[in-house]
Amino acid sequence: MGLFGKLFGGGGEKDPKPLAPATCEASMNFDLENVRPFLQRLHERRGIGLDVDALARFAEETEPEDEREMRRDFTYEGRTVPVRFSVFMDDIDAPDLYFYAPDKALIDAIDAEYVVFCDELGI
Repeated sequence: MGLFGKLFGGGGEKDPKPLAPATCEASMNFDLENVRPFLQRLHERRGIGLDVDALARFAEETEPEDEREMRRDFTYEGRTVPVRFSVFMDDIDAPDLYFYAPDKALIDAIDAEYVVFCDELGI
């Protein structure tokens, strides 16, 4: 295939590298004391299978001005979903949490629970 074909496609050849699935994001900021209750709510109210203790401990052990991430499988609506969980400790006891996953329905459920959680706390 010539340069033009390589740049713009052509010849009906398949791309040998499949595209990675789109990644959706949910992000939020909490007082550290609210991280564990929020994760527990995701499990209990939204039916998301996740390791509450491991994720909460990961957030609690993140030092101020540090950013860390871990990968875990969550379950949601009968599916196993790979999730990248990231914590940035913006200030002492005030982490930013990030959930990245290729499953929009899972991310939408996390976002929806965050809205309800904040409304209930009046924040």
